[in-house]
Amino acid sequence: MRIGHCLVALSIVSCAGSDERAFEGPASLSATPVFHNPTSTLQAVHFVDAERGWAVGDDGTVLATSDGGGSWTAQGTGTPAALWSVDFVDVAHGWAVGDDGTVLATSDGGRSWTTQSAATNEALLSVDFVDAEHGWAVGDDGTVLATSDGGRSWSVRDAGTPAALWSVDFVDTERGWAVGVNGTVLATSDGGRSWTAQSVATNGVLLSVDFVDVAHGWAVGDGGTVLATIDGGHTWAVQDADTTAALWSVEFVDTERGWAVGHDGAIVATSDGGRTWTAQGAGTTAALWSVGFVDAERGWAVGDGGTVLATTDGGHTWAAQGAGTVATLYSVDFVDAERGWAVGVNGTVLAATGDGRRWLARSAGTAATLYSVDFVNAERGWAVGDNGTVLATRDGGGSWTAQGGATIEALLGVGFVDVKRGWAVGGGGTVLATTDGGRTWTAQSAGTAAILWSVDFVDAKHGWAVGVHGTVLATTDGGRNWTAQGARTTATLLSVDFVDRERGWAVGVNGTVLATTDGGRNWTAQSTDTKAALWSVDFVDAERGWAVGVNGAVLATTDGGQSWAAHGANTPAALLGVDFVDAERGWAVGDGGTVLATTDSGRTWTVEGGGTAF
Repeated sequence: MRIGHCLVALSIVSCAGSDERAFEGPASLSATPVFHNPTSTLQAVHFVDAERGWAVGDDGTVLATSDGGGSWTAQGTGTPAALWSVDFVDVAHGWAVGDDGTVLATSDGGRSWTTQSAATNEALLSVDFVDAEHGWAVGDDGTVLATSDGGRSWSVRDAGTPAALWSVDFVDTERGWAVGVNGTVLATSDGGRSWTAQSVATNGVLLSVDFVDVAHGWAVGDGGTVLATIDGGHTWAVQDADTTAALWSVEFVDTERGWAVGHDGAIVATSDGGRTWTAQGAGTTAALWSVGFVDAERGWAVGDGGTVLATTDGGHTWAAQGAGTVATLYSVDFVDAERGWAVGVNGTVLAATGDGRRWLARSAGTAATLYSVDFVNAERGWAVGDNGTVLATRDGGGSWTAQGGATIEALLGVGFVDVKRGWAVGGGGTVLATTDGGRTWTAQSAGTAAILWSVDFVDAKHGWAVGVHGTVLATTDGGRNWTAQGARTTATLLSVDFVDRERGWAVGVNGTVLATTDGGRNWTAQSTDTKAALWSVDFVDAERGWAVGVNGAVLATTDGGQSWAAHGANTPAALLGVDFVDAERGWAVGDGGTVLATTDSGRTWTVEGGGTAF
C-alpha cells in the first residue's frame, strides 16, 4: 500500500459542482477547507547542469528551465497522472514516472513527451537511468521494472518483496539499490535481474536512496531517519540528522557533501559524509519532496505549493525561485494590455511585464492565500485573503505592505474606485471600507451573516456585493447602508460586475448568470447551457462580457447576455478569474497556475508563460 499525501481538504474542482455545501468558504470560514489545491505539489527535480533542469508533479505537470530556475516553462505530457520522479542522462534524454504505471520519455529535452508501455498499472515512484539505454523504475507492491533500450520495452523484475519501493539508484548498469516501507533495502549486482535484502536498523519507511559509487550510499526516511554505508550496503549505520521531520529526498555530490529535505521545509546538510548533519534555513514551512545538486554549491529543492528553492552556496542560503508555478491563482487584474497581476495560494503574487506574456513572481511578505486583487493604475493596488489579510502596493507590486487588522475573517473580494476609496468583503457578511487608501478600514453593516464572495463599485457611492444562497446586496451611499436585493435564486453567487449604475451581471454555481438593467432592483436569469460553476465575470461595456469557471469553461456574449456562447479554452483546469482590458484582449487564471490570454475576444486562448512559467 502506497503512503501518499493525506489530503484532508476538498479540491477546488471537486467542490465547484452542484453541491451548495461545498461553498462554505476557505479554512478560516468553516471546519472544511475547500481551497486546498491538489495540483500545487512538485514531487521531483533533476538538473543536468547549472542551467538546465526539470521538475515534475501532480496532474502530469512537467516544468523545464534553461536558466538555472530563473524561469520555468510547462511542457505538455498528455497525461493527468501524478508524476513522482524524473531523471535525465543528458540535456535531451529523460524519463518521468507516476501513478497507474505511467512512464513518459523524451529525446528532445522535453519539448515532446511520449508514453512508454510499462507492463504494470502500479504507481511508479522512482526512476533512474545510467545512460540513454539502461534504466529502472520502482513502485507499489514491490514493483521493479528494467529496460535496456531506453524504455521502448520494459521488463518486470522480481524484487522478492510486496513492500512499496519509494526510491531506486544505480551507479552503473549492474549495481543498484532500492528502498521502501518497513525498512526495506534491496541490492542488485546483475542489473536488477535478482535482488538481495540488506539488513538495516529500522522498520520505518525509507523514502530515498543515493549512492555516489559502489561503496558509499545513504538512505533517508520517516522521523528524520538517515542511514549510511561505506561497503555497498553490506552494513548500514544510523546517522543523526538533527531533525525528526520525515526526509523525502537525499542527494550527495561526493563521499562527503550531501543534503536531505523533507516536511515543514526541513533541509539538513553534511560536509563529512554524514557524521554530522546541520539544519539549513529554507525560509519556508512547505513540505519539500525532492532535492538535486549539480556540484557542491548549486542545488534546488521542490515541494508543496509549487515551491522551488535554489542555492548557489551549498545550501547556506536558499532563495525562492519564481516558479509560482502550479499554485492556484484566484484573481487577475490588468490596467492595460501590458500590465497586470494575479494572486493565489500561499501568498502568490505574479506580475505581467512587457506585452503581458511574461510573468514574474513578486514577494507579498505573507503565506496567506490571496483571493482577490484590484489595481486602479499601474502603481497602486490591493490584494485580500485569509485571516483578514489586506496588502497594498505603491510600486506596481514590487513591494507590498500589510494593511487591515479590522477582521480575522477571510476576505474574498476587493474593489477600489480610486487611490483612496475601496471596499473588501468576505466571511460572516464582512464588509470593510476605506477612504484613505487602506491605511484604515472600517467595518460596515451588511445586514447579513452570509459569506460574500465578490464586490464591485462603479463610483464612490454605488456598489454591489454577492455571496452564498443567492445573496445580493446594494448600496447607494458608499456602503453606509446596504440593502438586500431579490435575485430570485438560492444559488451561490461568486462574482459580480457592473458597467454603470444600472447594468450589471452576477455569476455562480450551476452555470448561474443573472443580469439587471435597473441597478439590481430586478434581476433576470440568463441561459448559458452549462452547469459548470462560474467563478468570475467581466464586462467591458453593456454588450460584451465573459464568464469563466470549472473544467476550463469560458462563456462570451456580445449582446449583454441575451445569448452566451461557449469558447474553448483547451484546458481542463478550473478558471477562477477573468479580466479584459478591451473587447479583444483578456486573461483568465485558475487551478494549477493556469494563465491564459486571448487577443480575439476569447475565441482562441493561448497559455501564457507555459501556464506555469514566470
